[in-house]
Amino acid sequence: MNKMLKVFSTPMPYEQAHSQLTKSAGDFDSSDPASASAGALIPAINKVFSQKAFVETQANAIIAGIEILLDRARTGRFADELPVGLPKNAFSGKDFEYEKTKEGFTLRCRGRDLGKDEIHQYEFKLRK
Repeated sequence: MNKMLKVFSTPMPYEQAHSQLTKSAGDFDSSDPASASAGALIPAINKVFSQKAFVETQANAIIAGIEILLDRARTGRFADELPVGLPKNAFSGKDFEYEKTKEGFTLRCRGRDLGKDEIHQYEFKLRK
């Protein structure tokens, strides 16, 4: 349990933390009921950890999307590149991938959500 708590309290990249939590699942003694119980919690704790990164990433995508839209309102067009200084996605700690589309733009994570085994993307469409 101390290893799990250390992962949660130590700043580290999502992939590294997820890996350490998964690895620690094998460190429990199945013949010790307390240890086995703690080990049984690992999948749930990993899901909570992934959900935390997902929620943080969604919030950051919304903030980044609003900033991109404000920039468009000021300049009259979407920038060709992602503006500097926007919040990053929690799965990689890097900027979102930015792609202009016919209807607006898309922000895509550069890191995979290991809990769901997918890469999230957020589409922002303007009404005509």
